Amino acid sequence: MRTLFFLLFLCSFSIFAADWGPKIKISTTNDVGQQGDCYIGVDVLASDGWDEDVIFNFDGKELKEYDCLPPMAPPGTIYCVMVRDSTLPYDSYTYTDFRGIREDKQFMHKYRLEVMWGPYSQKINIKWGKLPDGIDSAKFRCYEWFDTTPDVDMRQVEEITIDNEALHRFDFTIYYNKDHSGIIEKGFDFIDIYPNIVEDYFYINNLQFQSCKILNTCGSSILHLENLTENQINIQNLVSGLYFIKLIDNYGKIHFSKIIKR
Repeated sequence: MRTLFFLLFLCSFSIFAADWGPKIKISTTNDVGQQGDCYIGVDVLASDGWDEDVIFNFDGKELKEYDCLPPMAPPGTIYCVMVRDSTLPYDSYTYTDFRGIREDKQFMHKYRLEVMWGPYSQKINIKWGKLPDGIDSAKFRCYEWFDTTPDVDMRQVEEITIDNEALHRFDFTIYYNKDHSGIIEKGFDFIDIYPNIVEDYFYINNLQFQSCKILNTCGSSILHLENLTENQINIQNLVSGLYFIKLIDNYGKIHFSKIIKR
């Protein structure tokens, strides 16, 4: 009898492991009524490279990753694609960008959306809706270096409208958690770091975190702070360059952001 229960447990765990793979549909619409959809997420069948021969099932559709897209959007649609440049030495484009599931319980993937606004369009709306279970936190940010808009918490906001047509590339940073059931976010205020381009100080919008680490582009810790009582962080002694901020909140969840030190 014990053996039977053990086998049933293994079977149920295997089914869960095979089915696990949070995915998000990103719908982009401009103000002249054109719309285009892209898909991001993770899947047990996916790798971090191209999976052209794999058929993914999501949103009632069979989806594939393609490295060859038409130069213009089909009639009635807006041209929006995912840019695959994080694992390849060149930009490639696809409507579907599913990545591999890492062995770690918690892991991160970053995705990039590129939008051609379309003729006569002055606004675009990017909508991702309610995030599925399996995602601890997610951030939306404009990729363009000259934009200083703060990160958008994708759990608190389900869409965003952009009215600056100079902006056409956007980053989605998704933090996955295989044990996450949507409860960990309860009662937690979103952590925001500002400004993104820093002279001497940057600020954290609240102090609900255990520790703050500043990492260089090699991942080495440059500064480690704990038990802070002020939200102002002094980085006057750091050399100019790009840095990553790693925060661990009071719930044990890890948050990443980045700043540029002038």
